[in-house]
Amino acid sequence: MENCSEDYEALDSLYKEKVKIEAELEKLYEKWLTLSETHQSHY
Repeated sequence: MENCSEDYEALDSLYKEKVKIEAELEKLYEKWLTLSETHQSHY
C-alpha cells in the first residue's frame, strides 16, 4: 500500500468539502425556516 497517504489526502479534502457543504446547507435551511415562519400567516 504505497499510495496510502495519497488516499488519505483525497479523503481529507473530500471531508473538508463535505463539512463546507453541510455548513452551507445549514445556513440555507435556517434561512428557509425563517422565511417559512414569516409566510406562515398566509396559510
